[in-house]
Amino acid sequence: MDTSPARRRPGTPHAGRRARLREAAEALQRIFQYIEQYSRRSLRDHGVTGPQAWALQVLLRKPDLPVGDLAQEMYLHISSASSLADLLEGRGLVVRRRDAADRRQVHLHLTPTGVRLARRLRPPPRSRIPRALGSLPDPELRSFLRSLAGLSRAMGVGADPAVRRGRGSRREAE
Repeated sequence: MDTSPARRRPGTPHAGRRARLREAAEALQRIFQYIEQYSRRSLRDHGVTGPQAWALQVLLRKPDLPVGDLAQEMYLHISSASSLADLLEGRGLVVRRRDAADRRQVHLHLTPTGVRLARRLRPPPRSRIPRALGSLPDPELRSFLRSLAGLSRAMGVGADPAVRRGRGSRREAE
């Protein structure tokens, strides 16, 4: 059977392409599983999810952090950071304090319980993504971003305007 490019049916990947597709899908699946396993283990062992653990560790490193700065540190929409703060405050791990000079600013502080917990937690996998991406040379990072944007478009991710505006972000905080 002739498998030259002219003879293959359009859209039918050849064996090498199929292997690369499988390898890419498996690599993504391993990353997702690793993140999910950490979050489940953290929830079981410490009562906080991966994103909550990350927020606690950011606040341990940077006390007196405004909610907007927490969002920037974690690459989240501010509504997601605010939801995280709500959850952590509800658990008695964080308190909010208004800035004396600018009452609109709300700063987050770990409670003593929050400090103890943050010190016991291993760094969540999601918190290592920015550093890992930052270690890529710029041309590689640009190529990765183009590929990721293409994958997102092909999957329809980000097409929902409510998601882009940060609505429904409670899930992201959990």
